[in-house]
Amino acid sequence: MTSLQILVTGDYWHNEIQPQLSQISFPITMVQPKQVDSVSDKTFDLIVVAQTRRDQIDQATIDELASQHPNTPIVNLLGSWSEGETRSGSPLRGVHRVFWHQWNSQFEKFTNEMKSSDISSWHQPPTTTAADQARQSNTLPNNQTNPIFADGLAVGISATSRISFETLRDAIDAMGGTCFWLEQGERPIEPGGVICIDANSVTGTLITRIEEFRTRFESPAFVVILNFPRKQELDELARWGIDQVISKPFELQDLSASIVRAAGTGNWPSGDLTSPKNNQESSIQP
Repeated sequence: MTSLQILVTGDYWHNEIQPQLSQISFPITMVQPKQVDSVSDKTFDLIVVAQTRRDQIDQATIDELASQHPNTPIVNLLGSWSEGETRSGSPLRGVHRVFWHQWNSQFEKFTNEMKSSDISSWHQPPTTTAADQARQSNTLPNNQTNPIFADGLAVGISATSRISFETLRDAIDAMGGTCFWLEQGERPIEPGGVICIDANSVTGTLITRIEEFRTRFESPAFVVILNFPRKQELDELARWGIDQVISKPFELQDLSASIVRAAGTGNWPSGDLTSPKNNQESSIQP
């Protein structure tokens, strides 16, 4: 694979979508949904349909794209206001649904797959389950001969319930790592080690937990797991030096990619260790 050609249509200028797309280093062609006919003679490796509200994109546009580019996967890149669409709206058919905060790890997975085989999990039918994808790509074989965390990476888990801890423990164990529950006893974390925090939203309580771990351990790196994070929550965590945030329910790829990134960037920026970056005022209340 020398390069990827990507077609983007829909609400791609929205403030949740545009920062994700701006990180793509491959050539991008952007057209409005009503203008997809203008690129019907071009070849693309991926089609991204950005949608920030329910029913913003009609099914006819998807059907037209699928007809014009039958071998190209179509990804529906969704904003926060599209979360309830599967319950009370009409979700688009024939697309892979990816929320804006999942994009980076999912696109990284896509590019890695394309480098190795020119085919990806997004080329599979959208109804294919995560387990089916894992079996077909051999990412997580049953015999665990090729674990993601080949060095047995140790991860600290902060969770307020046993079931939350066990869910993360089982996922990390399946990827070849080891983990321990920080709320159930002290255990040293290597400098720059990774802590996964299970939370529902960004609150004063979460910020207090982060501050406590920064006091107890040397330069820990964090992965924070939230229920459908909002942009303002990611912005708030970024002010505290945390940029690895995933949503529940998470995919193994999202969790593993975030842990690997955090493990490589575990050092807290120089300066005040108890204040957000650039001394910006926190907007989160207890």
